[in-house]
Amino acid sequence: MGAKLVAYECVPSGFEMVIDNNQVKAWNLWWNTNLTDDPEAWDKEVKLINRMQKRLGTLSEDHRLIRAQIAELCRYSPAFPGSMGILCAEIGESRFGNPLKMGCEGRGLLDTLIGQHHVSKWKEALKHYSIALTKWQDQAPTENAAESRVFGLLGGLTEKKVELAGRLESVLADEEPSVESLMILAKELHAKVHGNMEMPKGRPFNCFNCEAAAVKKGSSPECHCCYGMFADALLMTIASAGGNEAASRGFRQFIQESVLVYSHALNSWLQGEESTVASQPWDTHCFSTEIATRTAEGACASLGERDGSKEWLAACLLKTLTSNQRWHKTEEMIDHHPEVRSWFARLSTE
Repeated sequence: MGAKLVAYECVPSGFEMVIDNNQVKAWNLWWNTNLTDDPEAWDKEVKLINRMQKRLGTLSEDHRLIRAQIAELCRYSPAFPGSMGILCAEIGESRFGNPLKMGCEGRGLLDTLIGQHHVSKWKEALKHYSIALTKWQDQAPTENAAESRVFGLLGGLTEKKVELAGRLESVLADEEPSVESLMILAKELHAKVHGNMEMPKGRPFNCFNCEAAAVKKGSSPECHCCYGMFADALLMTIASAGGNEAASRGFRQFIQESVLVYSHALNSWLQGEESTVASQPWDTHCFSTEIATRTAEGACASLGERDGSKEWLAACLLKTLTSNQRWHKTEEMIDHHPEVRSWFARLSTE
């Protein structure tokens, strides 16, 4: 028998608990925001959101599972920022209908709930890369955030970049490309572009060592992150072939622009305001104003009419998105746009 959620009334706010093999396991749902399991050490915003949770009374299993999925959010997942759209839709429908492993920071909560967490999205993510590569070579207009990711990383066309992009497309054209095939190509193209220079370590060249041993042995890992990590590594190598030595900065730029666009949408929805992302003076590189606006408006539309449970989940998502990995103390675009966090200030006065 698989693991089951512990009765809600027994679970403290900010945590989730399951029974697995007659053992109770607990997960801190704010771990990717605050590096502590001590609720007293959590910041003011987390405590305010947890008080919202207490006022809701008993939560449905769907709401609890959506919250658990938010806890696994990873900005470096190949599904990001599409994963944000999935979460907004699930919050809006109040239904956990599209389970998706987004990263490692939830520390395996959904994996523990056997039968609940089984849908792999890596094929879909790689298909988006393939479509975007074709459109980039044709210089067709971008239509979504996934395509903005590829266009933003690759930049303008050059003969060398088109040649290397074709190599990546040939691997992605396989019905089920393996992590090993992407890893081999990543090393081959890196050597071709940079000579004997060793491939950089760390994201996006590998994830949190999840199933890394399996990749080295030539078998496919269960975690889908590795597919996207190597695809992103390949895109940055291709970009470098065109003389763009700042490709890694372009990757970080895309992540930060995505955070900014979705944070603005969530904040606007919580405030009860129409999303006005197009009027923001943002120095965006990957997102066009049209794509940013369409993305923000789509997120708000997915969230739908407000109610207490949806507001709490949206607040959890906004907090996780804006504070995710902030313990690294690195400056990001969002630091220059406090307006996308204005709802927190309003909440503190209520």
